[in-house]
Amino acid sequence: MSVKRYAIIVGALCLVALATTWAFHQFNQAGIYYAKGHRLFENDLYDQSIPYLERAVRLRPYFPNAQKELGLACLWTGRYARAQIAFETLLQIHPDSRFARLGIANILAWTGHRTKAIAHYEKLLSERPHDLETMRSLADALYWEKKYDQAIPLFRTYLLENPLDQMALVNLADSLAQTGHEDEAKAMFVNLEETYPGYTPALKAIGRYHLVKKDYAVAQAYYERVLKSDPDDLEALMRLTDCLLAQGETDKAIALVQAAASKHPDDPAVRLAFANFLLWSKHYAAAEKQFTEMLERWPDDPAALQGLAHVYAWQGDYRKAMPLLEKAYAADENDVSAMRELAEGYLATGRAKEAAKLYDKIVPDMAPLPESLVGAARAYAAAGRTAQAREIAQKVLADDPDNYAARALLTDSAIRSRNLPEAEQTLKKMVAASPRNARLREKLGDVLMWQGKHAEAQAEYERIVGPAPE
Repeated sequence: MSVKRYAIIVGALCLVALATTWAFHQFNQAGIYYAKGHRLFENDLYDQSIPYLERAVRLRPYFPNAQKELGLACLWTGRYARAQIAFETLLQIHPDSRFARLGIANILAWTGHRTKAIAHYEKLLSERPHDLETMRSLADALYWEKKYDQAIPLFRTYLLENPLDQMALVNLADSLAQTGHEDEAKAMFVNLEETYPGYTPALKAIGRYHLVKKDYAVAQAYYERVLKSDPDDLEALMRLTDCLLAQGETDKAIALVQAAASKHPDDPAVRLAFANFLLWSKHYAAAEKQFTEMLERWPDDPAALQGLAHVYAWQGDYRKAMPLLEKAYAADENDVSAMRELAEGYLATGRAKEAAKLYDKIVPDMAPLPESLVGAARAYAAAGRTAQAREIAQKVLADDPDNYAARALLTDSAIRSRNLPEAEQTLKKMVAASPRNARLREKLGDVLMWQGKHAEAQAEYERIVGPAPE
């Protein structure tokens, strides 16, 4: 063998040895970082575990345990985009990983894309119908989407195996209350209060039940109990202000929220609650001041941008409102709330086609609530997409037969398409619900007149102005 050939072989073997040594070092270092991150993760120190787990997966991207714990740590600390990357990497390692698929579904649910999340959960549950974790996640997503009838049987089945899960009990009781099963809901609330007297989610659910029933003093007492044990509970604070406002105690309500904001000047959630309260109670100048101060500290906060935009929009000043709505949308083009707010701004300023394009993106992810869907229907109608507008309005009326906005939209659509019998029937239902509404009666009179029903039309007109003189 020539010296040259020998030197090449020796050199190659040295390179292999070096590469092997480097790979082993990388592998070993990844294990050391993972061990440190794992110990912190096991002790619920998720924020502290993330840097070590990040280093582990950077050295060994296909390290399943490190990716799994990194995904969970990021998920539980609100780092949703990073969590999704970890779960997607885990799917590259194990394409059928239920854990990763469930993690992605949870991210969708927790970031407001619950319609997509529900589809993921349903597929996972169809594969394993008795998987309690997936069942509970699906039930929760349906509950938060206000699909109570679908959530109830899932909660019932889940609770057969986990009868002491307090949050599931609360959500089931609340779902029953929302769907008219009052006797069972009240019995569950009584049992929850007796069994878990200091459990704040139960107290808040009971307070919400009485608030909906307009038992304001009773609801107030429950929210005050929550705040006694946790003075910083924002939901209880805001609901308590609702109770006070309903009982005419406006000054007390403002003082309550202002005290919380003064106590937590560096907490954007508390500051936002105070600013929104001022907005809803039409203290526009004070609300503008609060939102402006928030944006000085947190310039790209989408909720503050939308709030300040509302201050201007609710006073008709869209010249100031629109740049703020556009900035909030630009900050996160996947934020359903920001898209909906911008779409409403476009609609209010005569840019119906742009509004409709935004609603095309978000209607599949929107909660099936009348106030959410009617905006989409109005945008489609204004953009000339009548069939879609009618379809959504009819969907709203299927869930809320007395929805005025949806009926008005269907009426206008029917008139434009010269379907006067339909317009007549819809207007008669609206007049029956609002017999003193002169504009409705006038429109009904016009529709009757256009069909040649002169006597009926005259009767409607006379109900507005009185009979014609003899």
